Amino acid sequence: DWALRRSPATADDAAPGARWVLAIPDGLTLSSAEFPQLALSQDGKSQVVVVVDQASTPRLLVRRTDEFEPRLLPDSERATSPFLSPDGAWVAFFRDNALLKIPIGGGPPIRLASTSGQVRGGTWSRDGFIYFTPDTNVGLSRVAESGGEPQPVTRLEEVRAERTHRWPQALPDGDAVLFTCDTEASTEYYDDARIEAVRPKTGERKVLVEGSSQAWYSPSGHLIFARGGSLYAIGFDTRTLVVHGSPVQVAQGVATDVGAGAVQFAVAQSGAAVWTPGGTTASYHLAWVDRNRAETIAPIPPAPYNELSLSPDGKRVALVGGQGGVSDLWVADLERGGLTRLTFGEYVASPVWTPDGSHIAYGTRVQGTKDNSWLIYWKSADGSREAEVLVQGQRSHTPSAFTPDGRTLIFDALTADARAKDIWTVSLDGSRQPQPLVIGAFLKSNGVLSPDGRWLAYVSNEGGQESVFVRPFPSGDGRWQISTPRGVEPRWSRDGRELFYRVDAAIYRVQVETMKIFSAGKPERLFDRVASGNQAYTFSPTPDGSRFLTFRSPEGGGLQRTLNLDLGFAARLKTNPLANR
Repeated sequence: DWALRRSPATADDAAPGARWVLAIPDGLTLSSAEFPQLALSQDGKSQVVVVVDQASTPRLLVRRTDEFEPRLLPDSERATSPFLSPDGAWVAFFRDNALLKIPIGGGPPIRLASTSGQVRGGTWSRDGFIYFTPDTNVGLSRVAESGGEPQPVTRLEEVRAERTHRWPQALPDGDAVLFTCDTEASTEYYDDARIEAVRPKTGERKVLVEGSSQAWYSPSGHLIFARGGSLYAIGFDTRTLVVHGSPVQVAQGVATDVGAGAVQFAVAQSGAAVWTPGGTTASYHLAWVDRNRAETIAPIPPAPYNELSLSPDGKRVALVGGQGGVSDLWVADLERGGLTRLTFGEYVASPVWTPDGSHIAYGTRVQGTKDNSWLIYWKSADGSREAEVLVQGQRSHTPSAFTPDGRTLIFDALTADARAKDIWTVSLDGSRQPQPLVIGAFLKSNGVLSPDGRWLAYVSNEGGQESVFVRPFPSGDGRWQISTPRGVEPRWSRDGRELFYRVDAAIYRVQVETMKIFSAGKPERLFDRVASGNQAYTFSPTPDGSRFLTFRSPEGGGLQRTLNLDLGFAARLKTNPLANR
């Protein structure tokens, strides 16, 4: 069961409210996805977390103080980012490009609105609306708690170079909503972001805290914000939306993904707080994992990496992140351990090697421009030449693969309304005019070609969730679903006889036949604990297919099985003299 274990006795034990450690049931672990994955009812009596079962399927686990054992909510598979209604009767969550709500006592989920599939948090306000961020690079929207068409609440301000509004939290009176705002002037570290509040009725916005990734309001009269894997409190007036006093640290070692700004904590109006222990997850080791799950750490210093791509010869790796450049592009020599930095102060995504290993293509966003703000560059892998533009557009453009002859690039392009994503190609010869490959409704992405160039593996959510499919390239009859049911990030083996893909933190393998007719076998789980959230490039097979290069967190991330529950969090804070100066 979800056991309650009293924390060791401390001087605070005399304060109102007990502290507990909540143990997740056997066979389940807390989700390591880059979203807030826990929720707390306003009365503090219900805790909801996203857990992953042994089949790597996320589900909602509910614990209530008036029930003896926790329970998995039926029909909550693939849920993410849960939050509760003000009365605690409903759990809202996101799944398969939709916002849904489900009774906390059990029952069928109700669809409230469509989303883009790249949501960044939600909150249920007492004003009768649900506020959420429908995509990574947009402002807040809201929809009536009964459902309907979402309407914008905030817009990114170009003059301030804002790139995202995310992780909203409604204040208790329903008059304002907290959110995280990040700008292009900062790095991809969300510890460099700021906390703002917006009044939906008037559109008034106020900056509350600089240098924070997420915030909640405490009934002690404080704003609780996250920075560097710790929680801080500062005095806050919800009527005037003004903070006062100096920040005071109130908790350490709180699970934080600084690359997305997601912090695993919640505060209730009863004064309770819950959080996942763990600290920041920004620093990763690079590790080789073989088919027997044996692990060897690569000779590259751990750093806040986001993505990786192994060179065709398996001797170098392109990395996004690194010390001092959380979104820049680096190349590491896996034999000697040297690092070469290729970009400086850029926003880099999805590095892809040319087949001969001479160049790396990557997506980037040009700062401070309104039109043609997304580009795909390629640059010599040794950094000897300046980057060259291959594709430019007004929405997100990221490369996914080159054809085996190196003459054509396959890339993803988000549609203008951000409700679909298509797969395109561009020839590197001639005019470089992009051509559609897989277009239409739904999100299609991550297109990669078989070694013989005849088959395209890609990801599509046409069945209601992201799954890996294969179809003939460049055209032809037939389409086969490879993952059962979910999967992202397809990768071919060098001999074309296997397809690998990821489900959350686990890597799967499928045998395929490509010679006469295409056919696929049953998925087999190879290993888990891939420690890089929802990024597009988290593992690469070696040329001989015997090992895989991937990320590991130094703390062994992906196996978290406890939560901290403090029923007297606000009461202690209210009597803390340092927090009330």
